[in-house]
Amino acid sequence: MKFIILFIRFNFCFASIIDIIYSYAISLEAQMLRKLFFATILFSMISLTTIILGMTVIYNRGIVVFEQQEFEQKSNAVNLFVKNIFTQINILAEAHASWTLANEAVNTNDDVWITENLSDYLIQGDFDIDLIFIAKEDESVVRNMGFGTFDVTTTSIYQKVLTQDTEENSLIWIEDTLYFLSAMPLSNDDSSDKNGIFLMGRPLGEQTFNYLRSVIVPVIEEHFIVSPTNDSSTITDPLITFEVPSQDDSLYILAHIENPSAQYLKEKMIGHATVIISTMFTLNVIGFYIAILISAKQRGKLMKAIDSIQLSNNAFMKIPHYKIQELDLIGNKVNQMLQRIEQDYDAIRFKNIEIVELLSKANEINDIYTKEHSDSVSKICEKIGSKLNIELLDQLILSAKLHDVGKVFIPLTVLNKKEKLTYEEFESIKKHPEYGYNILKEVSSFKQINEGVLYHHERFDGLGYPQGLKGFDIPLFARIISVADVYDALISKRPYRDAFSKDKAIEIMKQESGKHFDPEILDVFLSIYALESSDSDI
Repeated sequence: MKFIILFIRFNFCFASIIDIIYSYAISLEAQMLRKLFFATILFSMISLTTIILGMTVIYNRGIVVFEQQEFEQKSNAVNLFVKNIFTQINILAEAHASWTLANEAVNTNDDVWITENLSDYLIQGDFDIDLIFIAKEDESVVRNMGFGTFDVTTTSIYQKVLTQDTEENSLIWIEDTLYFLSAMPLSNDDSSDKNGIFLMGRPLGEQTFNYLRSVIVPVIEEHFIVSPTNDSSTITDPLITFEVPSQDDSLYILAHIENPSAQYLKEKMIGHATVIISTMFTLNVIGFYIAILISAKQRGKLMKAIDSIQLSNNAFMKIPHYKIQELDLIGNKVNQMLQRIEQDYDAIRFKNIEIVELLSKANEINDIYTKEHSDSVSKICEKIGSKLNIELLDQLILSAKLHDVGKVFIPLTVLNKKEKLTYEEFESIKKHPEYGYNILKEVSSFKQINEGVLYHHERFDGLGYPQGLKGFDIPLFARIISVADVYDALISKRPYRDAFSKDKAIEIMKQESGKHFDPEILDVFLSIYALESSDSDI
């Protein structure tokens, strides 16, 4: 009983240590929260000072840079907008210029075909095309629609396409309207036999310009004025001017918007500073509250980890590291304590094993067969366990050695009886697994060992004892011990019968595959027997 008393004292001592750790953790948490409060106040003051200085620097130095960046971004947006319009017109122009039928119709002056396929339907359709100009290689005009008195033959785009057979884009102003022009030589479907010119133009209409206006100024107000012009000399110091050049005319976009973003930033600086400062203060308060919650959560995790420590385990799960210094300190202290506990606990566990082995030896003194049988069964189990790569092999071996320890409570007159056992005597022998389990169950670290002892007479088909477990409901240790136990019993001489030969024993066991034995474990045993059949080890 000494080891039981030692075990109880050990648990009581450990519980007291846990209580001390709880108190220590709460005290450290209070200190940590006080530090956190003062750190929050200090951080708030530094934040406010930084904000004020930062706003001053932005006001004095950042506005110019901001305006430059804003202008570059909007310029890029305007150029991308113009490029997108040209891309749309180019696709439409190429579809009509690189067309064998169109090339033939122009060369043969097929006026009806040209009207239906190259000119009128484009202007009258939903293509947003107002200008069409078609000419042959000899500059004889086939179509001139929408240009009025404007002489398109004087433009650079016309001359370049006609002389160089290239595809060109350009801008032209006709009166007060800007047109996006796309021109390319007429050719066959495969771009061969280039001659003449096909030119079309799309106006910068109100809908298109409104979209361009939204690119420059997303929110239109009355004092935000955006207007296009073709004469830079008329610019009277606008706040922002965007230029889109081309080989003919250029587009100047005058944006009298009073520095929309930069000016807005200047005017709203004080108001925004107030909002930012208020927000920063609120965030600091929220941050302090969140820090309290995080601290409580971390402490809860630490306490849960401490509560989960189980003295029945051979090794304890270590307390993880925590970002909060005070809690991490507690965790380290607990880990150091657990290391010492493991050492003491191992000593207690080994004492438990020694006591149980003494009980086993007491049984072997009265029954020599039991000693030899237990040794043989443990050796066979060791081989099977090694073949199955069982991690707790030492526990399997110990369980095999102790599997018949319960026979210490069976009278020797029954164990060594040569005649057939009576029903009552057989029933008493069948109780030895439960007797053995009752001896070992007080040692909580023996869980799997205990299962091997209690269930080693269960059968895979469910017809065994003491509980009639079936299949894989029978613990692994018990299924392994069952195979080794039966084999050694068959090849051993007993008071009531002679020993079977090894080959005969194997033959009997094969017939019980899936009935008495787990087929997989029996197959492992048979493979070991086949390899070692020439030796006396099995």
